[in-house]
Amino acid sequence: GFLTATASEDWTLVLDVCDHASSSEANAKEAVRALRREFKYGEPAAQLAAARLWAIMLRNSSEIFINQSTSRKFLDTLEDLLTSTRTIPVVRERVMDVLAAAAYASGSKKDVGFRGLWRRVRPRHTPEEGMPFETEDAMFNPP
Repeated sequence: GFLTATASEDWTLVLDVCDHASSSEANAKEAVRALRREFKYGEPAAQLAAARLWAIMLRNSSEIFINQSTSRKFLDTLEDLLTSTRTIPVVRERVMDVLAAAAYASGSKKDVGFRGLWRRVRPRHTPEEGMPFETEDAMFNPP
């Protein structure tokens, strides 16, 4: 809770979190576990903050963090969030955007990880390979 709440305001902290999550497998697992908790149990504001932090971390962290983000538990949590009728539309849309970009960035890995989940949950009108982030997205700019 503290991490996503604080990290959404403090850009230095966001980059510190990225460095920390990139430094070891244990730290990456811890970061993914914290994000998973927010997606699973958080209020909508916390889920939005977690989606923003996850997106920033995918762009600024190492392969170690990205690999942990493709764990079955994390992907199952995302799938539950995206398919639940209890998830508010703005949260679903933001998480879907991050997943689309993660799928796009994962390249040719057809049915595994982000690409596999994206293919299961994507809206019909969207490309199977996902979509890159808009580089101008305010999500990536310090407040």
